[in-house]
Amino acid sequence: MKMLIAATLLLFAAAAVTADAQDAARPNPLLASGNWTATWTQRIDDAAATQPSLTLGHLEVALLPAPKVKPKDPPAFNLVIGDETRRSKTLIYPGKPYQFVLAAGEGNVQLFINGFPDGDPQPLPDVTKPASPAKPRMSTTSVEESEVMMNTLPAAMILDRFKRELRPRAIVTVAHRGINKFAPENTRISYVQAVEAGAPVLEFDTALTSDGHIIGMHDKTVDRTTEGTGKVAEMTFEQIRKLEAGSWKDSKYKGEPVPTLEEVAEVARNGKAVLMLDLKAEGQGAAIAKWLETSKYPHELLILAPWEDAEAVALRKHVPATIPMIRLTSKVPTETVNDAYFKKAKSIGLSGFSVNWQYLTQEFVKGAQASGMKVYAWTLNEPSDLAGAALLGVDGIITDDSAATIKLLAELMKK
Repeated sequence: MKMLIAATLLLFAAAAVTADAQDAARPNPLLASGNWTATWTQRIDDAAATQPSLTLGHLEVALLPAPKVKPKDPPAFNLVIGDETRRSKTLIYPGKPYQFVLAAGEGNVQLFINGFPDGDPQPLPDVTKPASPAKPRMSTTSVEESEVMMNTLPAAMILDRFKRELRPRAIVTVAHRGINKFAPENTRISYVQAVEAGAPVLEFDTALTSDGHIIGMHDKTVDRTTEGTGKVAEMTFEQIRKLEAGSWKDSKYKGEPVPTLEEVAEVARNGKAVLMLDLKAEGQGAAIAKWLETSKYPHELLILAPWEDAEAVALRKHVPATIPMIRLTSKVPTETVNDAYFKKAKSIGLSGFSVNWQYLTQEFVKGAQASGMKVYAWTLNEPSDLAGAALLGVDGIITDDSAATIKLLAELMKK
C-alpha cells in the first residue's frame, strides 16, 4: 500500500517530539500536562488495506472504514479517537491528502480536519495511563511520523497553518441548481438568488420535453419537485409549464414554474455569470444550437456538460468549438491517468471535467491540469470538504450555498 505521511514542522518556543510506533506503549512525558497539539497529514491510497494509526501515549487515533449507507457508496473512513464513539463527522475519502490536528487543553481534545473543527470538543482521556481493561489496537500499522507540541494551538492558528499549505490560485464557485440550499432547485428565482450571492457560474440541469423544448429538471420525472407526475420526455412543454415547482421547498415560493433555458440564460446574461448546462437528457444538441442562433447568447457565458464521451461527440456536431465543454462524471473517468487519455479527451472537444468529490483523486487533478484541462468537484458544502478541495488544487467547486462558499474560499486564499 502506498501511503503518503508527511510531517509538518511547526516551530514554537515549546519543545516538540516525534511519536514513534515502537514507543507506543511508553507514556510521553510531554503529554502529561494535558496541553498539547498533534499534527499530521495523511492520504489513503488503498481503500481495502488496514489504515495507519497514531499513538499518543496510550491514546490511539486511527482511520476505520465508515459504514456504507448504500451498497454502491464509495469507500470512506472515519477518524476515530480513542474508541469508536468518537468518530469524525467528516468522511475521509481515498486518493487525496487530509490535514489533521488534535488540540488538547482544559481537559478536552478537539479534532480539526483541513483547518476546521470537526464536531465539538470531547473529554480528553488520560493519555499517560493504559485503558482499563486494555483495548486491542485499532490498526496493525502506525503513522510513521507526526509532530507533537506542548502547546494548545488556538483555532485561528490551526487554520493559518492549513492556509500556508495552499497554492495561490483562483477557485471558481459554481451555484448548484442555483441557491439549492435555500431556494427550489432549477427555478428562475434560485438563479436570481445565486447571482445576488455573487456566483460567477450557474449550474442548470436541462431536459427535453416531448415537443423539443429545453426545460430545467434534474430528474427523469416531474414527481419530486412539482405537484405533477410523469416522465419529462413524455410530456409536452405546455403540460410541464402548468406545474407548480416552488412550494415543495418552501411555501413562499408557491407558484414558481418550471423554467425554460431561455429564462435562466437571461438571468445569467444579466448577471454576467457563466451558465453551465448539466445535460440530464441526451440529444439536446440541435435544440441548443437553435437557441444559440435565435438568442445570440454569448458563447463565453456558456459551458456544456455532457455525461458521456459519445454525447460530447454528438454535441460538437451542432455547437461550435468556441463553447467550452466539460465531462460530467461520478467516478474518475479512466483507470489509466496519462497524457494519452487527456489527449483523447481534448480531441473530442472536452476542456475539463466535473467529478464527484468522493471519487476525485490527486493523481487525476494533476494529470488533467498538466494537460491544460480544468477540474471541478461536486457537490461540496462543509468547510472541511471545501478546504480539502482547495488543498487538492481544483479549479472550481460546485456548491449548494454560493455565498458561504465564496466567503470561505476568500478566507482560505487570504495570506
